[in-house]
Amino acid sequence: MSISRISSMLSLKEAYQVSSELNPKLWDGIHLKTNVREKLTELVDYFIDFLSENDLPIAVLDTWLVGSNASFNYTKHSDLDVHIIVNTSDIECGGEFLLIAYNAYRQLFNSKFDVKIEGIPVEVYIQDLNSSVRSNGIYSLSKGWIKEPEYNLPPTIDTTKLDSEYANKFSSTMKNPSLTAIDDLINDIYLLRKEGIASGGEYSVGNQVFKNFRDEGYLEKLKDKRRELITDMLSSD
Repeated sequence: MSISRISSMLSLKEAYQVSSELNPKLWDGIHLKTNVREKLTELVDYFIDFLSENDLPIAVLDTWLVGSNASFNYTKHSDLDVHIIVNTSDIECGGEFLLIAYNAYRQLFNSKFDVKIEGIPVEVYIQDLNSSVRSNGIYSLSKGWIKEPEYNLPPTIDTTKLDSEYANKFSSTMKNPSLTAIDDLINDIYLLRKEGIASGGEYSVGNQVFKNFRDEGYLEKLKDKRRELITDMLSSD
């Protein structure tokens, strides 16, 4: 068996590990720790103020924790996924425009501030009331568990072929980097994850390939190179 094959299998095993308890850095049993709740609430309030400072209206209904850190399948690479639930229909300027604007500002916010809670990186998302999210666990900061996670052993899948394909795409892109090529690959890997979760949930092939790609450091290197190219393009000697 090749070294790359062994490495892929070990990565798969680690990414699909299932713990007997929720992440103890965040939870006391099934109860979110008070300091974690307070810091997350502070973060959301700051983000809302960030939008208000830029004259962007927002109607927040709730804040949810979703993904691995609201379930039993977290790893050392898992982020804290914070979904701010909004109602765009109550705002006159239109839902489609607002969601585009929200997404742009949340990307700016996430890139501007390297927020960590208990050492875990926090990623902020905006989710419209009428959209759905697939997650084994969904926790509301105001109401508690909306969907309490179930302890399930992960399925046995093989992502070796797609892992290799995306590793080759990364290598090819970094050999001749351009904004278009980098954006295309970043969008591609995020879309793979989104489609995987939509069709098969957290244990889908698409979501696992995304996690392997991220955990190898490829995603962060692409984003670093993108910032470098934009800086060079906008600079002058």
